[in-house]
Formats: sequence, C-alpha cells, structure tokens
Amino acid sequence: MPKQSIYSPGTDNNHTTHKVTHGEWWRTEDDINDWLAELRKEVDAPDLWNEFQQQKEFAASLVDDGTDSDTPFTQPERKQIIEALDDIKKQLVNMRHWDVQQAAIIDNQFKHMEEASNRIGRKDWMLFIYGSIMSVLINLSVTPEQGHAIMALADSLMRPVFHKVNLLD
Repeated sequence: MPKQSIYSPGTDNNHTTHKVTHGEWWRTEDDINDWLAELRKEVDAPDLWNEFQQQKEFAASLVDDGTDSDTPFTQPERKQIIEALDDIKKQLVNMRHWDVQQAAIIDNQFKHMEEASNRIGRKDWMLFIYGSIMSVLINLSVTPEQGHAIMALADSLMRPVFHKVNLLD
C-alpha cells in the first residue's frame, strides 16, 4: 500500500499530495521543507484585510472629521503633491518593464491625479488619490508586496499634506 504525504498550505492550492513509494522516504524530508517554505510565505504575507480595514477607517475619518472643510490646496501644497506624485510614479515605473498600454495607464492616471488637485477640495482629493492609486495597482496586476510598497510610499509622502495619521499603521 503506497503512503502519501499531504500538507497544507500547498504550492498550487490549499494542499499538496505526494505519493511515497517503498524506498523513497527521502521525499518526506523534501515535502517537509516544501511545506515549511509555503508556510513561511503565508506567515510573512501582508495582512491585506487589516490594511483594507485601516484604509476604510482612514477614508471615513476624512469624510466625517467634524468639520465642513474641503478647502482647496494652497500653492505650496500643490507643489508638494506634484513632487509626491512624481516620486510614487517613479517607484511604480521602476518596479518592472511595463508594456505600452500599461505605461499609458500610469501616465494618464498620474496626470489626472495631478490635475484633480487643482479643481477639487482636499477631502475629495484625498479619497480620489487613494482610490486612483489602488485602481492603477489593480489594472497593472502588481503583486501584493509591490502594492503594499506603493501604498506605503503614497501614505508617507501624502501624510504631511493632510496632517493625518499613518494610513498603513
């Protein structure tokens, strides 16, 4: 009767199964090492649900912060926004080689984000900016790690403009 090693998390799905025939018990050690590697990936993966909840709470605080202030940005704030958007865009562009269509998505969306800072107030723009960046990340199918890096950069660069707490803490 052949033996099996079954482990979860697995490499391609929730579990992986290997049949072990007589004399191949060395495979069991390989399976344990594979399982530990997959387990490490899960343990080290960012908690995307927690980040989503924090972003949701942050967005809610912008919409209902007890004031009616949705004032326009000052010229120095607009300059800071343009520099921050340029830094975020550079980081995104340098992540990997994008095809022509993907490069156009990046250029168009970041141009749109910059232009919007001239016509909408700070609360609306803050909601718009994070939604737009998330949209770009989804359209480009970046990895969770890449997405987290871009959102963390956006948070650190935009926080001074909004004088708010860290979005990703």
